[in-house]
Amino acid sequence: MSIDDENSVLIELIQAQPILYDLRAEGFCNKRKKQEVWEKVNSEWNEKRIVPTDVESTKARWKNLRATYGRNKKKLPSGSSSSDAIVWPLFSAMRWIDKYEVDRAQLSSQVSEDIDVFRYESDQDENDYGRSRNECTETEEKEKEKTNIEINAEERANQDRHADEGSENFHFAMDIAHTLDRLPYEKQKEKKRRIMNIVYEDDI
Repeated sequence: MSIDDENSVLIELIQAQPILYDLRAEGFCNKRKKQEVWEKVNSEWNEKRIVPTDVESTKARWKNLRATYGRNKKKLPSGSSSSDAIVWPLFSAMRWIDKYEVDRAQLSSQVSEDIDVFRYESDQDENDYGRSRNECTETEEKEKEKTNIEINAEERANQDRHADEGSENFHFAMDIAHTLDRLPYEKQKEKKRRIMNIVYEDDI
């Protein structure tokens, strides 16, 4: 298999994994999930290669492919198609990525449309296709904050429950509840009404 053939296979494998390049994909900012996908891509790519490679080398190869595509894309005269110029053999195989460059331009008001997207991709894991590191960080912080709020609420509920369970009144109420459970439904209603009248009679 030639180098171009290997690269073509890698391009196809990555195209099948939007999380690696589509900033709208679920999990785009999830480093752990993306690493798992990279390992999957690397494993599948190694099945096609004569000499296996590691995940970091696979990432580096993809970064090179993106950069090469970006340089060749700049060479095309405005309004030209890939067939109008003598360019890199894998140029056409990379054309699908253009859609995600457009998405990046539309979603980032801070980046002008004529700036090449590849200048913003020095870190594949955190900065794919113009998605700024700040955007991912903000998303992660919001998720972390949401998780912390949920954890704190649960902890407070547990603390309140434990405090209640240590109260004499709590155990008294539980004894009454168990007694009521053994009675017919109509008697339960009557006794609950009488209990409530007794409890609140000083407030009436």
